[in-house]
Amino acid sequence: MTLQQLQTEDHRRSALWFLLYDPDYQLSDSMLHSCFIAHGKPLSFDLLQTTSQWLCEQGLTTATSHNGMDNIALTDRGLEVAKGIVRAVGVRDMRPSEIAELKAFKGY
Repeated sequence: MTLQQLQTEDHRRSALWFLLYDPDYQLSDSMLHSCFIAHGKPLSFDLLQTTSQWLCEQGLTTATSHNGMDNIALTDRGLEVAKGIVRAVGVRDMRPSEIAELKAFKGY
């Protein structure tokens, strides 16, 4: 696996992770971009849109436009992948520390 593939899978996992931590499991694309920046994972807005589009194509998220703002939301399948219940090809597997953090925070 190349470094580019590792980064791509990590970006997809991170996007699902950020959506999981939002109370209604959805964020605007600009807020999602800010989450990446705040967590030390800077990526271009274009790369974020590519990642979001891929997640939508896989049925892990949906995208809607409202008042000129794009919103990305987890689907039921995306929620299961985000929680680590199921795996999705192309999305980095969760680390044990992430699973423990999720259980402590959300009680899963």
